[in-house]
Amino acid sequence: MTSRPYTDFVIAQSKRNPCLRSLCNFLAVNIPRNPCRITELAFDSSSEAPVRQDIDVDDLTALLTCSNSKSDHEPLGRILIVEDLSKLIIELLGSSLDIDPLFFATHINGPSMIVEQSRPSSAILPSQLKKQNFMSLQYHRTLKFGRDAAGVSGILSDGNVPRKVVVLPPCPNTYIGFAQHSCSMLLTNLKGGSWLSRQNDEL
Repeated sequence: MTSRPYTDFVIAQSKRNPCLRSLCNFLAVNIPRNPCRITELAFDSSSEAPVRQDIDVDDLTALLTCSNSKSDHEPLGRILIVEDLSKLIIELLGSSLDIDPLFFATHINGPSMIVEQSRPSSAILPSQLKKQNFMSLQYHRTLKFGRDAAGVSGILSDGNVPRKVVVLPPCPNTYIGFAQHSCSMLLTNLKGGSWLSRQNDEL
């Protein structure tokens, strides 16, 4: 766990790596529109299927604190599914797990990056890509708008990380559009010996 706020660490790193500026801006101005949803899947040798439970920020804090010490009841590993990422969750996970800021920067930027700023994935050397323990996938989801989307433009999704929504020319009796989304995954080992996989989702 880092001894200073994760946001300060990201700002310091951005002075050497300009592609982190979008993440800095997000951490500086983000006001969550929605509560961040977190689900834990715990894998144990005594069970064929993982144990699933929805957790809140307090549960996540306790989980990360307990996982830094070896316990007889520690599962083999966990998958944390985080939906609608927020500044608080970035700060908590980044500082507790010592996560490379590029992981969050890649997720925040995604397909809605500002042209004047470099994309994090393009600022990483191929030799460094092989050593990364994370990846980010961008995709589009089809939306149906009905008959009331004529002339609509400049739409953003109502998530903590706003994404661009595009409305296509009209089809018979309806309008179809695409919403940008991002899914980011990270795999790390905890100090207690178990593994932890994180997934940022936008649904």
